[in-house]
Amino acid sequence: MNRQYEIACECGRKVSVSAGQSGTTLVCQCGRQVTVPSWGELLRQETRVAVAGTSEQASYSPLAGWVTGFRWLGLGLILLAVLGMLYLYRTMPSLPDLHRVPPAVVYNYFRVLRTGVDGPMPRFERDFIEHERIWRGLWDLVILVAIVGAILVAGITVAEWWEQRHQKRVAEAEDGDEEKTPPE
Repeated sequence: MNRQYEIACECGRKVSVSAGQSGTTLVCQCGRQVTVPSWGELLRQETRVAVAGTSEQASYSPLAGWVTGFRWLGLGLILLAVLGMLYLYRTMPSLPDLHRVPPAVVYNYFRVLRTGVDGPMPRFERDFIEHERIWRGLWDLVILVAIVGAILVAGITVAEWWEQRHQKRVAEAEDGDEEKTPPE
């Protein structure tokens, strides 16, 4: 789809142009030649008009697609982190029920605990320690993903707010300049 822009002729008519016609000269219906500004200038004029509220057409920002994409990426990371937290909460490692461990292993385990003498570590305790280390590492990774997602969403939101604020100030400054210029 080819985006159309309107530029004004000296006679007051609006001439419809496309971005591909940037830098060329067209002839208005009145016979006057109208120079089409550069593509960047067309975008700036459209943005100024849209910010001032005199245009029904939405303002075009070259970063709009990126902003939306990064916002969705950040929200996706946050959702992934929340789902990861729920999964990790449900799979939190715990020591096994000692009623299911063979009696000899339980006896040796409590004897080591009571005497304080280092003995061979029971297999269920080794497995628990290994699973807990893996679980803690995954938990740290999920927290990191959540932080990155939150920073991404916050940064994009602030950047978008800042851009809108800047466009509004530029439009206000231009309106102020137009009021100061004496009419011809």
